Amino acid sequence: MDILHISLIFIIVAAALTIFFFYKKDRTTKNKLRTLINTTEKMLLEMDQVRPVGHVKDLQQALGQLSVKVRALEVELVWEKEQLTAIVSSINAGVMVSDRERHLIALNDVARKLFKIPAAAPQDRAIIDLTHDYEIDAMVHKCIQTTQKQTVVVQTSGKKYLEVTATPVSKGALLLVQDLTNMRRLEKTRQDFIANISHELRTPIASCKAIVETLQNGAMKEKNVAKDFLERMHVE
Repeated sequence: MDILHISLIFIIVAAALTIFFFYKKDRTTKNKLRTLINTTEKMLLEMDQVRPVGHVKDLQQALGQLSVKVRALEVELVWEKEQLTAIVSSINAGVMVSDRERHLIALNDVARKLFKIPAAAPQDRAIIDLTHDYEIDAMVHKCIQTTQKQTVVVQTSGKKYLEVTATPVSKGALLLVQDLTNMRRLEKTRQDFIANISHELRTPIASCKAIVETLQNGAMKEKNVAKDFLERMHVE
């Protein structure tokens, strides 16, 4: 086995490992795949100037197949990214992804609006810098350390009540943010309504009870008094 043949095997194996490595990466996969495609195409272009015989021809064919596979992989990654973006955008809740150092690596528009994060703000900043909430940062830290699901309810400076749930994933945590402001408002309205009803009913019920006790103690025998008391009960 000559040096050229060994080089051919080495290039193919290295390229396969590179594709696998790039496929596993989250944030830079697309750029690195583009670099690999450009490099491969450049090598193919240079090899066109060499007479394709023997192992050189084999190498040229292998690089051609590699270029096709990498392009197909790039298309697949773009399609999967578009699918994921569509799903996340359709969720009526904030979605954020944090790495193990508690830096946000992705978030949707709902999360930006809930925490008032500017569109120009870089995503790879610490959670506490973007949410300005110590409880959320501490909850995400606990989620990553214990690899257990964590939930916390916080109140923002804009008087919003947010329920934040962190679920551990392989490289950090997935955060789901739900706006509970309207539910809290409805609960407060219900409590106020019950309190008002209780207050309004307390006086007439007490008055009716007193009238009934008076009638039971002998007032029923006096028709005029009994009639007056019954009219009062009707009013109450």
